[in-house]
Amino acid sequence: MKKKALAAVLVAAVTMSMAGCGSKQAASTDGGSKTESEAGSDAAAADSGEKKTLRVGMECAYAPYNWTQSDDSNGAVPISGSSDYAYGYDVMMAKHICEELGWDLEIVKMDWDSLPTSVSSGAIDCAIAGQSITAKRLESVDFTDPYYYASIVTLVKKDGPYKDAKGLADLKGATATSQINTVWYDTCLDQIEDVNKLPAYETTGTMLVSLESGACDLICTLSLIHISEPTRRTPISYAVFCLKKKNFCFKKKNKKK
Repeated sequence: MKKKALAAVLVAAVTMSMAGCGSKQAASTDGGSKTESEAGSDAAAADSGEKKTLRVGMECAYAPYNWTQSDDSNGAVPISGSSDYAYGYDVMMAKHICEELGWDLEIVKMDWDSLPTSVSSGAIDCAIAGQSITAKRLESVDFTDPYYYASIVTLVKKDGPYKDAKGLADLKGATATSQINTVWYDTCLDQIEDVNKLPAYETTGTMLVSLESGACDLICTLSLIHISEPTRRTPISYAVFCLKKKNFCFKKKNKKK
């Protein structure tokens, strides 16, 4: 069957990454790991034509990439072990992959910080969560080709002390923060001269609250995160920081010596 180029690349990435895993464990439907014999049973089921399930991990709290909602409107997918549903760009991509493969989709909600380790352990098959490629992550997981190029920005209040900032030099001495274990926090904030770097926050929502409350002068995030929060009462302005690629991550394949 003829497929679009993007779809073919995504399907191939899923298939090769899952088949190339060197571990003797695979993800189970209850969040644990399967034994070698159970994984073999799955392979036999696949050979018999039985439909497989792709377990995809994400925060479900990172709009517009992924979020949680109370119903299945607009094509939202049930969150495993919950009465809630997940939707967003990442869910749409996961649905597309499963449609191409002919598999069922299971969305697993988990903390941002646990996504790479959950892929490595086999708790989930892959993470589709707007994650950027970093050297540290490449040590434990593999990534697909980019599916989105995002602008990383600094957000400041329009009536704040840095409202007229045009670039990094204008942010000197600012009190800043971002989300834990992100390139925003680990790499970008350190580029600001004399930055007062506060502890990182667990979610994008809590770091936005810190800016609104005046706990910090600026936060570093993606431009789409700001755009996806149109109902916020606090006027916010931003300047482009740099560009990062967004990818899917998979369990790292064993390399031949």
